Amino acid sequence: MSIFYDDDVIKKLHIELTNACNSKCPLCVRTNSPAVEKIKHLTLDDIKKINFENLHHILLCGNFGDPILCPEIYEICDYIIQKGICLHIKTNGGMRDKKFWYDFGKLFSKKNIKERGLPYPDERVGKWNYHKVTFDIDGLEDTNHIYRIGTDFKKIKENAQSFIDGGGLAGWEWLVFKHNQHQIMEARDLAIRMGFYNFSIKKTRSRGRMKKAIKEGHDLNIKNITEKVIDIRGNMYNLDRWIRDDEEIPVKCKGSDRKQIFISCEGDMFPCCWWGGAYTNDEFNIKKSMVPSLINFDNNIRTNTWDNIIKKYSSKKDEMKTNFENRCIEECNEACGKKRTSSVTSLIHLYKRDGKPRNKQRRKFALYGLTQ
Repeated sequence: MSIFYDDDVIKKLHIELTNACNSKCPLCVRTNSPAVEKIKHLTLDDIKKINFENLHHILLCGNFGDPILCPEIYEICDYIIQKGICLHIKTNGGMRDKKFWYDFGKLFSKKNIKERGLPYPDERVGKWNYHKVTFDIDGLEDTNHIYRIGTDFKKIKENAQSFIDGGGLAGWEWLVFKHNQHQIMEARDLAIRMGFYNFSIKKTRSRGRMKKAIKEGHDLNIKNITEKVIDIRGNMYNLDRWIRDDEEIPVKCKGSDRKQIFISCEGDMFPCCWWGGAYTNDEFNIKKSMVPSLINFDNNIRTNTWDNIIKKYSSKKDEMKTNFENRCIEECNEACGKKRTSSVTSLIHLYKRDGKPRNKQRRKFALYGLTQ
């Protein structure tokens, strides 16, 4: 098993630009966490310390914050786009104004990028090779706020439309609960009319925090999900069967398999965001997790070099193999040691992996196969 990395094989990077967020989602590790008592951001200067030479994909998301609230989000994205690396952002879309989002759409627009004489990802890589922003919207006007507490659906809708009008590719990802299951197909139709390239449904894996949220009075039932939905191919999904418990399997490090590194908003580098959360959040303190004791070196990109940090992780290959085989690390057991049903199912997808529109027949189904 290949554990951790050599510098020349890292292809993907997951970056947490900030721990700031405008929402208080009950299942988010951020909510009521001491880890966010002080707001922190990465800067463009921090990003410039990354070795971009072999990177193909960069995801801006993280554990504790929404990347759009990073003060230098536009400048950082422009810097990454200039390098021709596939850029994906995940956001709730409820912050900033329509002008920002229209300009952001122009920044992500393939036409605008070509006119600037910049390389586009489809010239470098051959899988999901286009810049995109995924809006995490878990309901319509009367339901989205139930989970995305503190957000305004009308503002989110305006922002997403402005991004699309500016030329950006926007995806819509929907977290399924009992209170919003009946709106899935209606939301899919809205996504098509607005111009989203993708609409996907997703199941939550935050079952430990689910119990706590329900005790606090949040109505977040994922049981009795009986709705049926139809994907782009016309397949029928019974969500009651789709959201099932996961069985244990031998731990296989997804970070290693995906050749991926995670960087926190403090500049710390980890094999994955699960380790980042365990290292940062008091919910996973040293009494509950091995992770802090495993990182016995300077893993911060502000005070150490990229190459040195990678070498330190690479030196732990044998130790980590033993930990995985004996299921010693709870975060690894949970993230990479369970056989899971697919967590995301696309109901529409208007683009192929090369970023080009699907053929007319498939596109016609997606555009006109609306709920009757």
